[in-house]
Parts: sequence; structure tokens; C-alpha cells
Amino acid sequence: MAKKTTDEPETEANLLPIMNIMLLLIPALLLAMEVARMGAISISPPMHAKGGETEKPPRKPAQQLRVFVAEDGFVLSGTDNAGEPLRIALTDDRKDLLDPSRYDYAALEQHAVRLRAAQYEPIVRVDAEGSIPMSALVATLDALRGTGCRMAGLAAGEQPPPECLFWSVVMEPGVGQG
Repeated sequence: MAKKTTDEPETEANLLPIMNIMLLLIPALLLAMEVARMGAISISPPMHAKGGETEKPPRKPAQQLRVFVAEDGFVLSGTDNAGEPLRIALTDDRKDLLDPSRYDYAALEQHAVRLRAAQYEPIVRVDAEGSIPMSALVATLDALRGTGCRMAGLAAGEQPPPECLFWSVVMEPGVGQG
């Protein structure tokens, strides 16, 4: 058998355009990560108690706020479940369920100011019905945090400013209506 010979020269791939694109993409992605970190909402996962560890006598935990976002308004209660839960009605129940402006965020913030002054911890446990839109949940977190609160320093390790009310959020399913 005769060997097949070809007169075609070997071609090399031109990697210069791909390298140019990567040179532009890497700094853009690094910048995007910094912007995404500043725009994030800080949320802690649900806390679980460890069983069997009772070396130190348990100290009385400080009162924490629980907020349940329902289709008919907000339900506020404490972690000790003492007393009747506080209910904040809708501003306009004729509005569509997906319209976050139907909730009374100003009244929620006023109650948050009062509860924070009553020595509640800055931790709030939030739950919502499944039909509540994400925009209403985010607006609820903003109202609980306080309109004058700026959280930029927390990412750098600073303490929250005094105008921040409930700045630490735990999304906890099962908080329920009290």
C-alpha cells in the first residue's frame, strides 16, 4: 500500500481574540462581584439548638421580634409568645395581592421603633405565606430595618448605626401567626 501524502500545510488556531476577550472579562467579573456584595440583603439561616449541651446554666434570652406577613397584613409577636400578637391591617385590601403597596409599611416601622426601644434584640424572625410576593417581603425587611439605616459599614465589620432597628434577619418558616 502506498502512503497518502498531502501538500496541505498545518494550520494553527489564532488564540489572540480569545485572550483579548478574557483580558476584558476577568476585571469586569471581579467588579461585578464587588457590586453584587454591596447590593445583597444580609440574611441568616434558621438557627437550630444543639441537644444535650447544658454545661452552663441557661441565661434568660432577650426578647426577639417575630413577624408574619399574611395576605391580610402583618402579625407581630415576641419569641416568648406572651400576650396577644399585634396585627397591622392592610392600607387597601382592594388592591391586587401582587401589589406590595397594599401593606402599611409606615405602621410596621412605627411599631418596630417602639419595640426596639423596649429592649428587643436587633434580630427579627420573619415568615410569610406562600402567596406573598418577594417585593412585599423585601419592603417588609426594609421597614423593619428602618428608613434611615445604612448597612454599608456592616460589610466592613463596623457596628450598625443607632438608626438601624432590626437589622439582623432570620428567615424562619413556621414562625406562623403567633
